[in-house]
Amino acid sequence: MTRTGEWLRRTRAELAIGGLALAVSFLSLFNGFAYDDAPIVYGNDRIHALRGIPALFADSYWGANVPAGGYRPLTLAGFAVQWKLGGGGAFVFHIVNVLLYVALSVLVYRLARRVLAPRAAWIAAALFAVHPVHVEAVANIVGQAELLVALGCVGGVVLYVRERARGTMRWRAAAAIVGCYVVAALAKENGIVLPALLVAAELWVVSDARGWRVRIATVRPLVLLLAALGIAYIQVRAMVLGDVAGMPPHTAYIGIRLTPEHRVLTMIGFAKEWARLLVWPARLVAEYSPPMTPLAIELGAQQLPGFLVLFAAAMLFWLALKRGWRDVAFSLAWVAISMAPVSGFFVATGFILAERTLMLPSAGAMLLAGAVGARLWNALPATVPRARARAIVSAALVVVGALGFWRSAMRQQVWRDNSILFPQTLLDAPDSYRAHQIFGMWLFAVGYPGEGEKHLWHAIKLYPYDPLPPFLLAEEYRKRGACDRALPLYRWSLQTPQISEGFALGPYARCLFATGQYDEARRQTLRGIARGEFVRDYRRLLRRVDSARVRARGTSAND
Repeated sequence: MTRTGEWLRRTRAELAIGGLALAVSFLSLFNGFAYDDAPIVYGNDRIHALRGIPALFADSYWGANVPAGGYRPLTLAGFAVQWKLGGGGAFVFHIVNVLLYVALSVLVYRLARRVLAPRAAWIAAALFAVHPVHVEAVANIVGQAELLVALGCVGGVVLYVRERARGTMRWRAAAAIVGCYVVAALAKENGIVLPALLVAAELWVVSDARGWRVRIATVRPLVLLLAALGIAYIQVRAMVLGDVAGMPPHTAYIGIRLTPEHRVLTMIGFAKEWARLLVWPARLVAEYSPPMTPLAIELGAQQLPGFLVLFAAAMLFWLALKRGWRDVAFSLAWVAISMAPVSGFFVATGFILAERTLMLPSAGAMLLAGAVGARLWNALPATVPRARARAIVSAALVVVGALGFWRSAMRQQVWRDNSILFPQTLLDAPDSYRAHQIFGMWLFAVGYPGEGEKHLWHAIKLYPYDPLPPFLLAEEYRKRGACDRALPLYRWSLQTPQISEGFALGPYARCLFATGQYDEARRQTLRGIARGEFVRDYRRLLRRVDSARVRARGTSAND
């Protein structure tokens, strides 16, 4: 009866957590395609037929036209199946996202039960379920990659801790953990951190009185499997992408030639934003970019709040090790490990800061909240009336949970479609140049070129180092026959050749040809042929340019 009662209590707790996650994400079921959903899902022919699934494992996430465009074949394969089931509609994709989020929230509760006392575990999981920073990953279809990574990592750690609680590591359990690793790594690159999370669990969650030699021998089969899989994954990914780094860095970094040292200083400054989003995400933004999020080229006052956040985390970790607070140490280690690949500290990322990437770190942050909260409760002086303290704490938790629930539920609707998301992003981040860029391009697309032109010029004014806004505006001018206005913008964008020649050189040459600048058009066309991309198109343009030059010379001779 005791075991049955415990099972019933645990089941009720899991149903409550799952119900919270479902309720908070329910409104996203009515969302359509927004932002990156367009190129990755709606307009991506590679996922519109099931027969194309095998080819996805030999292609990049963004396709062959994007250099080193990430490797996420499992996510794309899932999109192909969902496209087929939903007939090309968005509803099935959003159902899958919501179900994945419900399952993830329950798994976070199961992990918390292994780390914290039951009541603290439920509070931590409930806070995770209503956390507003998760909205971008749940409400936007492409956020499914983050959900799969989190499911694989949290599920793998839960399986590991449960098996190690028996003092064993059977092959069946090892195979299940390896399966979680496959899901996480093939869903998105940051899933590769699962082995490091398992090490943290072995150090601070698993209770095994045997010596380290015995413990290492117990998990050796799993270690060998994970090592072999990790090496194979890196090799396959490098072969497919032709580059170990993966995603190209954000153009804001390249435009000002940000060195690795400058990037680290910039990320230190952003540490306060990570803390804010994990602790109190009242303000949510779809696009974090300069000058709203300034890039650092020297050490200054901008880094001070971030330094304080990192220093406080390091001191708390040191204190946890010294005092034997295993739950606190594990929670902090989880946050640090899961933040490592997306933070920009070690490799340049394709974004400056993206809320969806905090899905996995937030699990550790909520475990930390539960661990610290429980210790503070236990540290209350005996003179404090427990009933009154319990009432105050309960009321505070209800208020925080209700605020998180309301913010998350209402934010789901912002991602309904681009007509809602892009204007709201401009309101959320008026000093973000990319907010103006995406809003301006949307205005052009829906038939408001005058307003679109204003916002693209404002994006260029806010951050004149990214070649994409001037190129996009030049393209709009060219489409409307205004090559005289487009040419200076093409030249502007070509000032950063390492990222702009691939998309700006061809249109630039065509505009030169259209304005009668045949010699320069020929020179730029030959540059395109020498580069080896789109050679057929460049050769076709070269024939037209040479014919025009001959006609122009003939006309000049007759005159």
